[in-house]
Amino acid sequence: MEEVHLAYRTESFSPFVHTVREIARDEYGLNVEMTLIRGVEDAERDLVGGEIDLIIGQHYTPFVSKLTGHHLTWLAVAQNKRDYKLVTRPGIHNLSELKGKPVAIANNYCLGINMELVLNHMGIEEEVTVVKVDGRGTEMFLGLLEKGEVAGAFVDVPGDIEAKRRGFVVHDETPVLDIIAGECITTVPRFMREKDSAVRSFVKAYLHAVSVFTTKPDFIRNLIRNNSKITKDLENRFKTSDEELMARFIGHWSSRWERKPYPNMKALFNTHEKAIRYDKRCTAVNPLTVIDMHYIKELDESGFIDKLYK
Repeated sequence: MEEVHLAYRTESFSPFVHTVREIARDEYGLNVEMTLIRGVEDAERDLVGGEIDLIIGQHYTPFVSKLTGHHLTWLAVAQNKRDYKLVTRPGIHNLSELKGKPVAIANNYCLGINMELVLNHMGIEEEVTVVKVDGRGTEMFLGLLEKGEVAGAFVDVPGDIEAKRRGFVVHDETPVLDIIAGECITTVPRFMREKDSAVRSFVKAYLHAVSVFTTKPDFIRNLIRNNSKITKDLENRFKTSDEELMARFIGHWSSRWERKPYPNMKALFNTHEKAIRYDKRCTAVNPLTVIDMHYIKELDESGFIDKLYK
């Protein structure tokens, strides 16, 4: 049986990567070894060094890798949006009331720049005082609001429900961010050359898993409930025993996948802007050089993807 080594970048990807592994083994004769690597630089180092073959994640580094000659490449982009909600303390109902006040964003390049872009798209990035804070997650950001340390902060779904429960104002007009996000596939040209057959099998398993997560919410719910490792991974994000939060999470997750995982051009160019904020030299990188969709295109044209949804 062929084998690939897959890294995934955050615990919230755990349900999806476990599903990919099982489908790869049972349907496509491919063994997938998995490991969690949180650090962007660590994941890139192991990919370039051949310790791993593929990464689920890496949301801007293909642009940066062009500067180093490492040439990280996206093979599939199943999510082109990130849905944050701006949350403020009681009494702050209008964005104009945030002028000059502190708004918390994550002190890391991936999430933090996303939040900066949302503020920019809302037209208030220059109007508020951005406070970069270490850590992540709904509890941390809501805790800062409760202590009065900031006037505003961002939460992910289903954190918006938790925020409303605690009496905070959730700004539902927060724009959805078109950005390369979630469980995209990243690799390097060497892996495609050396393990072409394995990467084709992996992409098929990936597409198969996307179809499951798009159309079978009950499967996702049972997967989370019945796998203690996955439950533990997701508990870092929300209480999986809370039925309302679970329903919100699964419904949102089911809706955000691209059945045919091509990058949306708006998302691609916003991700380019994100990379430029990280390193201004990325201005010189052509966004179309960081994607290689030939595996997806071949499977699409063969009818493979359409058959998954029949």
